[in-house]
Amino acid sequence: MARALANTTELIEIEDNDPNDANPSSEVLKIVPNDLFVLEGPNVWTFQRIGINDASAMRLFRTDFLGRLPRPVANNLRQNSSFMGLKPGVAVGLVFRLAKRELENA
Repeated sequence: MARALANTTELIEIEDNDPNDANPSSEVLKIVPNDLFVLEGPNVWTFQRIGINDASAMRLFRTDFLGRLPRPVANNLRQNSSFMGLKPGVAVGLVFRLAKRELENA
């Protein structure tokens, strides 16, 4: 998800120590801001706050993100009206949780 976000907005930076996705560990990516997926506290990041603030940018993010997922997971998310109807005010962490749950259930 971080790679798709970084491809969509200049406000997210990643240091990618595994550009070929050979290592599934999240430790290979250093994401700035490092609390991007946090859902509690005063610093909840929304798509709008990271510069994804219109339908076109949301569409770019969704397309890139879905293309990085295993086909069954991507298909499940495509059928999820909440995911397909994402708005800029949605917390990035909520989408991260949804995708993580889909990946765990795959």
